[in-house]
Amino acid sequence: MRGLGPLRHSLRSLGAFGSLFAALALAQPAVAQSPQAEEQKDTATRRTAARFLAEQGDEELHHGRYEEALALYRAAEALFHAPTLRLAMAQAELKLGRLVDAYDDYKSVIDQPLAPGDPIAFHNAKQIAKRELAALEPRIPRLTVEVQPRPDRLEVRIDGKAIRNEVLGRPRYVDVGEHTIVVTSEDKARARKLTLAEGEAVVEAFDLTDAPVQTFATGEAEERSLVWPLVGAGAADGAVPVRAVGSVH
Repeated sequence: MRGLGPLRHSLRSLGAFGSLFAALALAQPAVAQSPQAEEQKDTATRRTAARFLAEQGDEELHHGRYEEALALYRAAEALFHAPTLRLAMAQAELKLGRLVDAYDDYKSVIDQPLAPGDPIAFHNAKQIAKRELAALEPRIPRLTVEVQPRPDRLEVRIDGKAIRNEVLGRPRYVDVGEHTIVVTSEDKARARKLTLAEGEAVVEAFDLTDAPVQTFATGEAEERSLVWPLVGAGAADGAVPVRAVGSVH
């Protein structure tokens, strides 16, 4: 599969790297260590391995291989959580046009509490994240979905993912490009496709008063094809790929 070659190479290298650590550990005198010492040793090992992967990610990013870089940064961050790695993830996502993911990772860096004694690189990462997020936010499209009336049994999906009814009417961050909105109640349904550009703010209003599922008052075949694959699907099917502006959901 395209893009996995550099990652496989780096993971193979990391495996050899881990073997070296194991060999060095075995070479040490068999001296009992306290749990705290063992934990410190494990943390140091994971930090070194994460740094190795991050350096590989930097190389991929430098050569414009953003998917590969992102995969390496994620692998590094899974080993050792650090704001510098999360910042690198956001920067790679930004290069890939994944503005909402980049927003989330920038916010994660900014919101992470740091102590005065933490590495200066961690504090610098927060400042960089604040600056780059301020430049990013005006670029992210905002989508507001309005539904009238709002029956008790109402389901709204954006790109196949359910959103909570209580956040309807609020602007939500979405990525640039095409999106599909499907609104269903017990016996009514509406579906719509739209394309958003950078920085665009769109309000999509749905009126369910005359939209029976089976008859489709509009008679549009495309609308029918959009609704039927999604009607009746469960609401709890994973994370929503859109973000409510200024709120958590």
